Amino acid sequence: MACRLRDYLNTLPVPMTTDLISTADREWLERIQDQFADGEGYDAPKDVMRRLAELGCVRRTSRDRYAITSFGMHVLFPTDWPLPLRTHDERMAELSA
Repeated sequence: MACRLRDYLNTLPVPMTTDLISTADREWLERIQDQFADGEGYDAPKDVMRRLAELGCVRRTSRDRYAITSFGMHVLFPTDWPLPLRTHDERMAELSA
């Protein structure tokens, strides 16, 4: 059964992944990613961060710190973070190989 699901998912167009979360959630995720890339903190309210964490887009790394997950990166950059998802370390190892 898993093979059938994977075959089906592989037939979907890449832009389909952007619909996995709401437009508002995606806008927050994009903003947070830009702030993380600049080495700044983030200005998203706690309830937004909790929501993105519950959706699987970010994960809490300590009390007030978050990191974007592989799923979150896939939502933002579907061609750079393709399916099947990998951990951040696996993805970095692939890129440096």
